[in-house]
This record gives sequence, C-alpha cells and structure tokens, in this order.
Amino acid sequence: MIKHFFIPTDKNKYTPHLLSKSALLVYILMIFSFNFLITSVGFVKVNASFAVQDLLIAHNNQRALSGLPALKLNSTLSASATSKANAMMASNCWSHYCPNGKDWRDFFVESGYEYIHAGENLAEGFETVDSVVSAWMNSQSHRDNILNGSFSEVGFGFAFGDFQGSSDNTIIVVHFGTEIKQTQEFIPVSDQPIQTVEQPEISITSPQTGTYTADRQFEITGNINPDNSTVAIITDNEESGRVQASGDHYAYRPVRALDNGRHLVKSRLLQDSSVLAESDTIEVIVDNVAPEVLQEDLRAYNNDSEIEIIISMDEEVVEFDTDNEFTDITDIDKKHFTIKISEANLEKSEDLSFDFVDRAGNFTNFTFSKDRIFDLIEASKDLEVLDLNSSAVDDRLIAKLFDSIFDRNVKASFAILFVTYLIVLLVIDFLFLNKIDMLHIERSKTHIHLSSFIILLLILLLGGVTGNILQGISS
Repeated sequence: MIKHFFIPTDKNKYTPHLLSKSALLVYILMIFSFNFLITSVGFVKVNASFAVQDLLIAHNNQRALSGLPALKLNSTLSASATSKANAMMASNCWSHYCPNGKDWRDFFVESGYEYIHAGENLAEGFETVDSVVSAWMNSQSHRDNILNGSFSEVGFGFAFGDFQGSSDNTIIVVHFGTEIKQTQEFIPVSDQPIQTVEQPEISITSPQTGTYTADRQFEITGNINPDNSTVAIITDNEESGRVQASGDHYAYRPVRALDNGRHLVKSRLLQDSSVLAESDTIEVIVDNVAPEVLQEDLRAYNNDSEIEIIISMDEEVVEFDTDNEFTDITDIDKKHFTIKISEANLEKSEDLSFDFVDRAGNFTNFTFSKDRIFDLIEASKDLEVLDLNSSAVDDRLIAKLFDSIFDRNVKASFAILFVTYLIVLLVIDFLFLNKIDMLHIERSKTHIHLSSFIILLLILLLGGVTGNILQGISS
C-alpha cells in the first residue's frame, strides 16, 4: 500500500520505504545525475547579454540618488575591463593584482585609456544585476567607487567558465575612469585680458534629498543664475511644470498631487527651448498615510506583577509618547515598542493612550482599554515570551533568503525543494512513531544518515546563494 512508503508501520518494520537505506542511495544517485544533466545542457550558464545596459542604468540610478552626474559608457574602458576579466579567468586568479601580481591599472594603459582618475570593482558568482549592485553598495570601498564624483566614464567586462572551483561561473569587472583629455583646459597664448563668462547654474535648495513628506504637492525651491530665467521641474523623468524665477530664486508647487512613494526630482534652466543647466537629482518620499498598529501582533504578559505590552507598527516611527505617568515605553527598532506598567498602576489607571509619528509627520493615536490588555495576557499565556531585543526574526529576511535561493539557478531550486521533501518525510515519521509510542524502538540509523545528508545539502546550497566581491580599489 502507498502508506507504507510514507508512514512507519509493522509491515515496513517502522521504517517508511522512502526513508530506507535503499531510498537514500537512490536520492544520492538522483542528485549526482541531476547535477550532471543540467551542467551538461547548460541550464546554469549565466546569460549576460543584457547585463551591460542594465548595469549602467543601475550604477547611474545609485549616483542619481546621491545627486551625482551619470557615468557614460566608454568602449575603451569596456575593452580594459574585458581584458582583465579574461586574464582572471585564464589564470584562475581572484585579485585586483593578477595574473602574477600585475597592477590593475596596467589594463587601462594597455587598452589606450589615459586616465587621471581610475577605479576597479570585481565580482564573481552573481547572476542578476540587482544582487551584484546590492552587494557592491553594501561594501564601503565598492560604494565609494560607484559614488565617486571624480569618475565620469565606466566600462564593463565579463568572463564565463570554470573559476575558483565553480563550474559555469561569471566574473564581472567594472572599470571607472576620467581621461586626462577631459580635464585639460585651454591655455591662451594671447597677452590680451580674458573676459570670463559666468556659467549658467541651477540648484534645488528645498527639499533635501531623502526627505519624507506628507504633502503630495510639496514645494520645490532653488537658486539660479542668470536671474529671472525660466525653470522646468522634472519629476520621475517627466516635465511636471514650469515657473518663472524671481531674481535668483524660484519656487514651484506642482498642480497634480503625486502618488505615495519615492520620486526623483530635478530642475532645468531653460532659454527658449534649450537647456542651459540642470540641477542635481534629489529623492523625495511622499507618504500621507498615518502609521498603524499591527493588531494581530499585539502581545501582553504578566511578569511578576509587571505588565509588559509589545506593540508593533507597520512602518518606522520617529516620535512616540504617552500621557500615562506610570508607563515606561521603550523603542526597540523604531517599529517595535515595549511598554511596562505595574499591575497595581494598571488597575488604577484609565485607558492607556499612545501617540506615534512617522518620518513624514503623519500622526496616529492608539488607545488600550484595561480589559483589552488583560484579554491579551490571557491569550499570551500559552505563547512563548518573545524577546524582541535579541530573538526577533524579521520575516523579510527569510523571504529574501528564499528569493535569493530560487533566483540563483536550477541547481539551487532543485536542492531546496529536495531538502524540504526529506524534512517533511522525517517529520511525518516522527509524528506517527510518537503517536503509537514507538520512538524507543531499535532500527537502522537511517534518520542519522538522512539528517547528515540534509545538513550537507544545506551547506552546499547556502554556500552558493550569493557571489563574491573583492574590496574596491581606485587611484
């Protein structure tokens, strides 16, 4: 019967067929065969034909958020980066100085790029633009290269093959630079006085980049030169309106309310239909929704006559207060708060009221009745007390881990599904043995073998969830 494959019974000597030694051998053969098959047909080969433009856009998006000008794609730098990637692949060398200690700047020179500023970022084992750029932005040295205002150009190089013990691997090399000829100034030979011409300029003075606001039609102000010029406001790459400056100052408030979310804003100095100058890009986050208390996450505990209440918010808050003099409220991580009050003080208090204000200034008030608090205490008696200061696990971290696993390649997806399958079998086996009081029986060590097998699979899997980056370098 089918149940003998999944459930321990006297017919299968309390070892389900799918957990037997024979099954374990079949699983091992399946894993090796599957890995060999998908490697042979190239399912895990990285296709980076789209990566250059996507990487360029990703780099410039990061620079725009910091108010920096966009990098231009340079074919000479791309040739330099490609040459470096191929050299690393051929020598199986994972260093800025390879092969054989070769200086990374030599590749710039050999490709004919005469630089005054240069930098290099390296990565291997990544398969998506988002994952590698995220890794670089979380590394200070790589971030410094991406957001270096001295760089004006960039090139990308790739190499594919067996590298650093990983088959079908990918090396990504990014070369940043500014050519000497771009910085050379014209030096007049005439002895006649030189008339200097003021360059047109425009800037945004308010709001600052990274500002949160509840005003969906927030005012944009700035300075210009020359005075009394026409200014165009660009919001999310579309012109949202124009305004005539008053002297060297302009102010603009959009007619159309913006949606909640992040918006990129910049201003342009116009003369007729020509753009004379452009401001840095700023990021403004519009949020006119008040923070909310997550009702389903409310907890209350009675610890030796001291009531501890845990409140979780749906977003970060920057201000919080209560009008109850007997309560002590503690901010854990701007989204979770612990409130402590003695049982005696709670009994003689009115309803507990708390105020929360988010980063955009939205206000919300939350009121606890005493009856609600005591109901939560009763409901929480069967739950383990959660110490948010040390033990809280962000569900998003788990989701991110699984997203990275399934986005990585076919091998990883197969492995995690296979591990899940084995764990389910072991749990079913344990529950049925416990139910019939047969956990004490002596039988084969299949559980030990399978547990070790699962741990090995997890180590192999999690070891390859992300790629590697070296410390960024520049000169």
